[in-house]
Amino acid sequence: HSNFMQPLVTFTRASSPLDSARDSLSLADSYSMSRSSSPIGENTGKVKKEFSLLVAELSGEEAFLKLFNYIQGIPYQVLPIRINNPKTGPKEVLDYNSGDCLSKHYLLAIWLSQLGFKYRFALIPFNWNDQPISYSERLKRLAKRLTQASWHLYLVVWKDGRWIQIVVTWDSLFKKIGLSPNKNWDGRSENILAVRALKDSYPRRFGEAEQVDRFVKEELRKLSKQEREAYRTFYRELNRWLEQLRKANQRRELERQRRYYEAVIGSLWRQDDFNEGMYNDFAHAEAELERINRQLKELDREEKE
Repeated sequence: HSNFMQPLVTFTRASSPLDSARDSLSLADSYSMSRSSSPIGENTGKVKKEFSLLVAELSGEEAFLKLFNYIQGIPYQVLPIRINNPKTGPKEVLDYNSGDCLSKHYLLAIWLSQLGFKYRFALIPFNWNDQPISYSERLKRLAKRLTQASWHLYLVVWKDGRWIQIVVTWDSLFKKIGLSPNKNWDGRSENILAVRALKDSYPRRFGEAEQVDRFVKEELRKLSKQEREAYRTFYRELNRWLEQLRKANQRRELERQRRYYEAVIGSLWRQDDFNEGMYNDFAHAEAELERINRQLKELDREEKE
């Protein structure tokens, strides 16, 4: 995104397991008095089409896991607050294949409602400077300038006769920088929260996405001009840093693939009885090498810009 410099503030991301039993809460007691959840946004257009493609012919349990893994796998990036709301956020996630805790959980809530699951929203406060993230030196300095708490959004879903917390914030990249994404979830156990919450804090619970949106914007209005600028600078640098990490990972993977296909071609060239099957393998390897080299050139071009 080129427009993430808009005031973003109090929203999310996070980092690793919470270290206190308070965050598990007695969920059945804590959420039973909340308002019943209602669908957010519009399950039309791309949001509806993607849902249909993902869960076609799957059972409720299989569909739940498919949606969980799909949204969790979407690369994390902080979206600007002006588009990161219940109405437009879910579509933005799909359009740009990126999102943060707000937009990702808004999307998950829409899709879970289509499967018939009841859910609640929960916000937990945290500090970026208190997360076990292997920041760059510049991000470490910027995180220290954030004097006000941020908020991390997740869902609590009624599943198998109990309320469990569901967290799809982090994609797999974050395991490399010190966080613990809920990978290989079994579909039954409670997810680890994505952030280390403020000491002695408790989640704020909401039955509807619009309530979350109002709360986030009210928190944003409380910030001074200087505090807003500190968050804007931090998020801009965070998004840039994450993009660099993803491109570096992509380059390493492409180079690994290139070495593999070069070895395949070399091995085939050394064969004496070159049959039709080998010819097909050779053609496939050459096609893959061409694709890989194109992608590497594209990465080179982007790095020069």
